[in-house]
Amino acid sequence: MLQFITIGILLVVISATPSKAQVGADGIDHGTTGTLNLDYFNGTNDPHIAWLKGDQDTNHTKPLITAFGQGDLKRTRVELEWILTHFINHPQALAIAGSFAVLIKNPTWAVPYFEKALSIYPQYAVTHAQYGKYLTDIGMVDRGLEKLKKAAEMDPKLVGAQVWLAAAYAKSGNADLARESAEKARSLGFKGDLAAYGVR
Repeated sequence: MLQFITIGILLVVISATPSKAQVGADGIDHGTTGTLNLDYFNGTNDPHIAWLKGDQDTNHTKPLITAFGQGDLKRTRVELEWILTHFINHPQALAIAGSFAVLIKNPTWAVPYFEKALSIYPQYAVTHAQYGKYLTDIGMVDRGLEKLKKAAEMDPKLVGAQVWLAAAYAKSGNADLARESAEKARSLGFKGDLAAYGVR
């Protein structure tokens, strides 16, 4: 029994300790950058990554969603920090991080997490879009618009980017561009109420 416990502890330590020389499929030396196995969108068949993703989903993402829903900010922060250390571009955790920052009255708390995710994995439109929405939500509308435009340019079919772009334009007072983005969102299948995003 002691052997199984020791092996379990070693697996946890190994999974949390970046290798000193491991270049991922993305060409990044994750040992140097400290981002071993951290691309949430990586489609690799590496069993270690699959195990770590399964572990974080069961033991961290679900508890994060539960804690945040129950208003347990201490547990929310613990889970956010774990997930965004191990999967820096985890979309659910980044979305909650933005809302968490507003709740704790430290609106820029999530900025370093988004910046790190985009500095290492800039190729995902969804991360740019999430960051743009978050920046807009905390009043940094011009920076938010930059990120949202980038996301829409990278993936013109990303519905969320168009919805959040419409909201950002509305917040900036540009009703014409807000309507234009809203129309794009609807043409891509968005059925929600854009008035909830400030778009008339």
